[in-house]
Parts: sequence; structure tokens; C-alpha cells
Amino acid sequence: MAAPMVTGAVGLLASQRPYLTGTHLKSILYQSADIIPGNSPYVFGGRFLNVGAMSLAADPADNCPADPNKLEPGVCGCGTADSYRDSDNDATYDCLDQCPSDAAKTVAGVCGCGVPDVDGNANNVVDCKDPVVGNVVPRSPTVKAGKKSITITMTPMAGVTYYVKVTVQPKGRGKAKTSYYLATTQVGKLSKLPSGSTVSVSYAYMVEGRPRIFSYYSGTKKVKVK
Repeated sequence: MAAPMVTGAVGLLASQRPYLTGTHLKSILYQSADIIPGNSPYVFGGRFLNVGAMSLAADPADNCPADPNKLEPGVCGCGTADSYRDSDNDATYDCLDQCPSDAAKTVAGVCGCGVPDVDGNANNVVDCKDPVVGNVVPRSPTVKAGKKSITITMTPMAGVTYYVKVTVQPKGRGKAKTSYYLATTQVGKLSKLPSGSTVSVSYAYMVEGRPRIFSYYSGTKKVKVK
């Protein structure tokens, strides 16, 4: 019965202090055991398991001595589990991620997470803070679903070239497909789309030959294909 009792004790200690390594657990188990000299010929080290003393034993190597909620120091430091906190699944720990819950983030900045600090009219005021930005940033497109098709209507603006982003998610678990096309007219139509699929539409735009800027201000419109 020695093996299952010791294994259970080590499992209890590991659940209390998940930051400890196997070497640490073994050290605490051994050092906290009661010494019974008469057992030396029969038991390794002449010791007897003491679960209470084991649970109260100090860490053999305390790298976070001032932190009662300590874990092994790592990327996130003491008291924070590096391996469990990546809320938006972007392979960056939340403790280092400026926008930990925003999968569509650019970087945190003046405009916040998920919104680029764009100055579309080059007046030294970022668009998210510019009261006259409506004169430069195109209005959101309207999207209407038809039979295996969608119609996208853009509001024309002088000096603005549109790049519409369309993502088609088939019904069920099919793989989403993204296509880009240049909207050279006010109305664009996509046909031969799978019935029941979900279509997401947003746009990028270019103002008077400036570098292409993806605009989050349009938002993303979603419709279901009939």
C-alpha cells in the first residue's frame, strides 16, 4: 500500500502548488516525512509519510517569496500562470497583450484596441477623434441578400477607391472563404453563393492615392444567403 498512499499524497501537494516541479515535490515529500530509525532496514531513509507536515512545508526553492499566490516566475511574473491566460487565442499571454480580449486588434493606441490610429484626411487628428471625419471616411455599405447572391451598395465619394472584403461562411462546418474585389461602381453583386451561408462584408479604401488603409469604421455587415 505504500506506493498508492505516497502517490496520492504527491498528487494532493501538486494540486495545492501546481508551480512545483517533480524535483520540488520529491524534496518536500522526503523532507517532511517523519524519521523512524527502526524502519531504516525496511523503508528508504527510515521515514514515514506525514501528509500534514508535507502540506505545511516551505517551498524548497521559493522564487516568489513575497507573493502568497506565487507560481514559478515566468513570462508573466510571480502569481500569474503563463500557460492559462490567452483570452483571444493569439499565442500572446494576456499579461503582455495590450488587447487581450480582442481577436481583431491592431495594437492599443489612441483609438483603442481593434481600431487603427488612422488620419484619413491628413489633418493631424486621428479619425476616431476627428469631428469632421465623416467628410473623409466613407459611409458603411448596405448589404442585401438575394437568392444565392448578395448586393452591396456603396455611397460614392470623390477621390475614394473602395476595396470590399467579403467572407463567405458556408452553412455547417465548411471552411470560410474570403475574396477581395475592387468596387468600381456604386453597386456590386456577388452571385452563385451557397444557400444558407453567412456573408460578412467590410471595406478598405484609398483616399486620393494615399496608401491603402483598412477601415474598421465601416463595421462588418452580416447577412444570410437565401
